[in-house]
Amino acid sequence: MRALLAYLRVNARVQRCPGTDDRRRGPQAPHRERERLLKERTAHTNRIKGLLHAQGIRDAMPLKAGFIDKLDSLRTGDWRALTGRLKEEIVREHERLCLVSRQLAALEASSRASNALRRRARRRPRSCISLSSKASAWSAGKGWSMKCSIATSTTAARSAVISG
Repeated sequence: MRALLAYLRVNARVQRCPGTDDRRRGPQAPHRERERLLKERTAHTNRIKGLLHAQGIRDAMPLKAGFIDKLDSLRTGDWRALTGRLKEEIVREHERLCLVSRQLAALEASSRASNALRRRARRRPRSCISLSSKASAWSAGKGWSMKCSIATSTTAARSAVISG
């Protein structure tokens, strides 16, 4: 009987399903996506290197430009050319690697753009009046005057005199 009740209790639990909107994903979502893409890129690179390493080819650089063109000139450890099926598999894996690299570059570009917008928003000129502690002495007949500097974050500080 206890087992049946435990089974019913486990199935009766309500679990929250994660949402897809940006608020629920949180600010770390782009970082998590970048980490996944980096892991995937590493996996494709290691797969290509592993396939070539099994044939005795040790110095493969799949991320370099012209890698596919060099496949025809590569020779195995016993100086044979790569077989057609192996070349096709490497080409397919390289296409996946290139796709992940493009996605990673696009994600990093959008991240740089959003960071630049955030930095620009923080540097937006704001007018602020800061009263200096140098108040001029009370002068007879003229009332009072206080030196005041009006500064914006993008322009040089300007001085003005407020008279009362």
